[in-house]
Amino acid sequence: MVLRMSRPIRHSSGIYWYRKRVPKALRSLVGKLEEKISLRTRDPAEAKIAHARVSAEVEERWHRLRQGTQSLSHRQAEAIAGEIYRSLMDEHHDDPQNASIGPLLIDQAFHGKAKMAFAGKDQKATAALIEKLRTSRNAKRIEGWLSAHGYILTLESRELVGKAVDKAVLQAREQLHRMRDGDYRPDPNEGRFPPLEIQTASVAPAGDFHLLKVFDRYASEANLGAGTIKKWRPIMAKIADEVPDIRNLTRTWCIAWKDRQVARGIAMKSVRETYIASIKAVCEWAISNGILDENPALRIKVKVPKETGKRGYTEGEATLILRASLIPMSDRAGAEHRAARRWIPSLCAYTGARVGEMAQLRKQDVRKVDGVWMLRITPDAGTVKGGGEREIAIHPELVRQGFVDFVLKSSGPLFCAKKSPRKGSDQNPTFRKVGERIAAWVRQEVGIKDKNISPNHAWRHRFRTIAEEVDMRESILDYVLGHAPATVGRKYGERKPQSQYREISKIPVIDIGAGKNPGHWLTKKPKAPAIVTPAGERKPARRNMVASSM
Repeated sequence: MVLRMSRPIRHSSGIYWYRKRVPKALRSLVGKLEEKISLRTRDPAEAKIAHARVSAEVEERWHRLRQGTQSLSHRQAEAIAGEIYRSLMDEHHDDPQNASIGPLLIDQAFHGKAKMAFAGKDQKATAALIEKLRTSRNAKRIEGWLSAHGYILTLESRELVGKAVDKAVLQAREQLHRMRDGDYRPDPNEGRFPPLEIQTASVAPAGDFHLLKVFDRYASEANLGAGTIKKWRPIMAKIADEVPDIRNLTRTWCIAWKDRQVARGIAMKSVRETYIASIKAVCEWAISNGILDENPALRIKVKVPKETGKRGYTEGEATLILRASLIPMSDRAGAEHRAARRWIPSLCAYTGARVGEMAQLRKQDVRKVDGVWMLRITPDAGTVKGGGEREIAIHPELVRQGFVDFVLKSSGPLFCAKKSPRKGSDQNPTFRKVGERIAAWVRQEVGIKDKNISPNHAWRHRFRTIAEEVDMRESILDYVLGHAPATVGRKYGERKPQSQYREISKIPVIDIGAGKNPGHWLTKKPKAPAIVTPAGERKPARRNMVASSM
């Protein structure tokens, strides 16, 4: 049975409880299947506060248990003795008369401060009994404290703690005896205990459980895209610096880590969709592969401000960008860079494809099928969202402008530099840089500043809007855009080249004013589209300004 652990559980008596299933790996150490602790309140508000405190204590205890056996210094042993001293004082502070005199006399005898006779004043029997009790009289108290706080000690450290606690318990009982006689002055020796400072430094985790190794296995099996790996792996590396073993991740730690990212000023959307999403996905994979029993990042959320709806390019904006793409670039720019500026905006305008899909095109991805020029989008060339392959008809306007001629004269990748791949380059694909440069060009040089526009993705918004206006068949529209079919019926059948060509040809041509064959690329700056004023007047637009209708 899986219990809900995110909030206090109300018992039939009205008392709230903390309940949490113990991970399988810890059940032998914890000694039970479930942590069940009374929060000692019927008040819901108090229960939430108590639940958070108890949850943190349980997570901390489990974290220490996962560390395995620890070795303590003499100072640390004395610090633990101080904690037990204070717990004993708190237990009898208000009514010291309830503290029996017998244990005090026994403790004094153990430390040579008093002489006692047991077993009918038989000295040998008394010595044997004292020796038998020497290591056990405070054992239950010590083991209870260590278990409650999740410490597993080496034999040497356990003996060190035992000696320190024996002295601390004697000190507490002597102070309680003075208080019993009416002397409530503070214990002059209470300050001798050092503060408890035991770092739960993680032992080196087994290789198979190191967070980065788990991530790499997950990324390989899930076939994560290069861009996702590039974003997620550095996050995993930073987490691993603090918690190397994925089994030591706790919900409390994950929440605190999320809060730190927010405090750093990371955008809420990035925290949700990159930081939390990455660790959540890795832990979910770890559960399915028997590494974890539960996901510590599950149900961790941040409130993301609602975004203003994004829109597609208007006719004026699309015209402005495509005309600007005809302006020749400096020869100092690489041939692939110049080709990308010239063709990728037009490809996106007439296919609705993603910029990344176009940026990674190769010569072999353009071919003629059944008399129709087709453009293949495939994972073989790079990252494709969803991992699927599709082949779409090329709009006749692209053929008219000379795109096919350009491809036939090219070799290899069309818009990415043909360099030998460097180590790690699969995590920093060149085609992503191509898309980033085009987006920057649209913003900075063309002058499309509207924040409601994503410079590259706006082409897809525009394409779908226009496709619906011209009644493009929905099954072909879904296929061309690489969208999952909205209904089961749309999954059936093939998207033949001729039927695709017929439908995609419905997309109207954007007038770039470049004559019948603009494939030579203009040597003069194209005229900016006219601005139509509310009064119906037409005025020439200034460069880097969009029309008022945009």
